[in-house]
Amino acid sequence: MLKISDVLSQWQFRRLGIYQDYYRRIGVEHQMAVIIALTASHGLAGVNLAFNRSGPGFGERERLCTPPAGQAGCGA
Repeated sequence: MLKISDVLSQWQFRRLGIYQDYYRRIGVEHQMAVIIALTASHGLAGVNLAFNRSGPGFGERERLCTPPAGQAGCGA
C-alpha cells in the first residue's frame, strides 16, 4: 500500500495538475493505492485498487487492514 503522503506533502499534492483538474473537483484529499500483479497465460496483468478520502488521511492501521495485507495487523 502506498499513500500519496508517502511521496508528496499535502501542499505538493494540491499543486499537481491532476489534483486541480480532477481530485479537487471530486473532493479527494487523500489516496491510498496498491497494484496487485497477476500472472496470466498470456503474460502479466494487474489490478489497481485505489481508496480515496476527503476527510483525515489514512493511518498505518488502515494500510495494514487493506488488501493485499488482508487482516494482518487488524486485531480487535
